[in-house]
Amino acid sequence: MANRIVPHASVRIVKHAFGWRYGLAAATRRHKLYNRAVTKALFDGDEMIVLPKDRTTKRKVIETDISAEDPSARTVLPSDVVKRILRRSEHIFIMNFCICRRSAGCEDYPRDMGCIFLGNGTLRIPDDFGHMATFEEASEYIDRCGELGLVHIIGKNRLDSVWLNTGKRNDLMTICNCCPCCCLWNFVRDVSDEIGSVYRKMESVEVRADPDKCVGCGICTESCFVRAIAIKDGKCSIDSDRCRGCGRCADICPKDAISVTFDPAAVGIETERLSVLMGKERWAETGSENRDNRGKNDSFRCPNKTFGSLEIFGRRPEPPSDQLHQSPLRSMVSSLSGPTLMMSAGTFRYLSMNSMYSLISPGRPSYPPLTIAAVSFQAFQPLRVS
Repeated sequence: MANRIVPHASVRIVKHAFGWRYGLAAATRRHKLYNRAVTKALFDGDEMIVLPKDRTTKRKVIETDISAEDPSARTVLPSDVVKRILRRSEHIFIMNFCICRRSAGCEDYPRDMGCIFLGNGTLRIPDDFGHMATFEEASEYIDRCGELGLVHIIGKNRLDSVWLNTGKRNDLMTICNCCPCCCLWNFVRDVSDEIGSVYRKMESVEVRADPDKCVGCGICTESCFVRAIAIKDGKCSIDSDRCRGCGRCADICPKDAISVTFDPAAVGIETERLSVLMGKERWAETGSENRDNRGKNDSFRCPNKTFGSLEIFGRRPEPPSDQLHQSPLRSMVSSLSGPTLMMSAGTFRYLSMNSMYSLISPGRPSYPPLTIAAVSFQAFQPLRVS
């Protein structure tokens, strides 16, 4: 019974308190005890990743004289992070309302296009809040939200497990589809740095303004919900530390003066981080042909001894050193002299043993905390090995 009472009561409370969100957020900067209590109760251990709009992004490409373009290959998009997580999820729940837009009385975006929730916690969400969905339905739903101009934000949000009363926070993952006017996370511009840090841009995303194209109209400053953009000396200036990389400014700029770029390899990196957040050791899927291969250790495919895109998936805990030596990736890389030129989603990169560690555990040059669980190759034309 409480599974229905608490969520329905929460909806009414949020509706009445929603207008106070900016004041409540600002108070976390002024009062340390209040900030500590709010952080512990609603944001402890959270991580929410803002994905840039697919239609505004461009892939980062390292120039090379080697061309191995596959015309049938699908372009990797930021929203693929969401779809890869959806594919791994046993329980997918689509809300039939957005609590933020309903509470704010939004007139510009549909109120019936709500969040998607994943995990065992979805089994405790009231049936009248939405419905369970298949991967295919949820994937199409994500595409429709993107076409409407909504921004995807995915991760662990303790606040959702509280108002929905779903139990342990690890049992629920949130996929928000946010509008620029009503999203609760708009309060990040006023909230304490401690809380604001859980809400970050996607790995590798860069937002830049071209001063030669910018005319200083200021439209971009109005679209930025974190106030990361200002007009200085008649030109757009973007504070990269405050920017969350949503891409709304690039989408609205009438002069196409703002660009959003990302490294396609970041899609795999973010997917694995989110899997760890869910607290599940599930095998990554690199395509439909691998759906039946989950759970097979040290498996990899390298037809005709050619090299192509590399994907590494990990799980905890850290293994003994002799297990790492038995990995086929270790054996393959160790057998080569010098760096190997690899291709990943159209981006060329050099891979050595040291950079392999960095790829598995970004930012940590020492022994990685993740066990090599699976390695998958997609073959292209033979590339040069120096």
